[in-house]
Amino acid sequence: MTREQPLPEGWTSEQFHTRLPYGLLLDPDEHYVVTINSGDFREVVSDLIIRVNARERLCLAREASTHDWFVGDIDDADGSVECWARCGGNLDEAMDSI
Repeated sequence: MTREQPLPEGWTSEQFHTRLPYGLLLDPDEHYVVTINSGDFREVVSDLIIRVNARERLCLAREASTHDWFVGDIDDADGSVECWARCGGNLDEAMDSI
C-alpha cells in the first residue's frame, strides 16, 4: 500500500479493527478485480479492497458503481483479485459472510 486508504463511509478505525483486527485496506489502483460467474469473467472497478489479514488471501472488494461487496482471493504474485460471490451493499453483512 503506497498511500493511506480511506475507511468505508460511516466506519471509524476502531469499528473496522474490532470487526477485522488484522484487516488491511489495499489501494484499488494497484489491483485488478474480476468476478467469476459460471466460468465467465467480468472486470469490476473497485473503490475499496479489504484484505482479511496479511497471511490469508481472502478479501472483500467493493464495486465502485454499485457499492456492492464481493468476496474473493487475492493473488500475491500479480495482485489480482478473483471474486466468487456477491455479498450486497452492507459491509457488516459482507464481513459476516467471511
